[in-house]
Amino acid sequence: NSGTTEYRAFEVENMREGNWPSAQPFTAPGSSVLKESRAFTIYDVVLKARSPEVMHNHTGATVIVLLSGALEQAGIGGTDPVRLSQLGQWLPLPRFQPHALTPVGSTDAHALEIEVR
Repeated sequence: NSGTTEYRAFEVENMREGNWPSAQPFTAPGSSVLKESRAFTIYDVVLKARSPEVMHNHTGATVIVLLSGALEQAGIGGTDPVRLSQLGQWLPLPRFQPHALTPVGSTDAHALEIEVR
């Protein structure tokens, strides 16, 4: 890592040794598949400032990594919302749990969602 930001590289490892499940990528406003392999699906999420929350569901455990802006994650079993506002801040999510993302503030929010199969 070099530069002034805390994270330049982020590693997520899938420890599965076989029996890779097939997964159908989800579709949600502001989300697109950036990269897909037998171990992961990586979604590029760009939410425009002041846009409504986007609800979706991952079939695998997922890590959200904030790239720019700020967003709030809510919708997991009635838990309090979690705000991501610092570049490189990340949040793990359990599999099969619907959750909602909402941009916060006056700028667009950009994040990656790394879904582990």
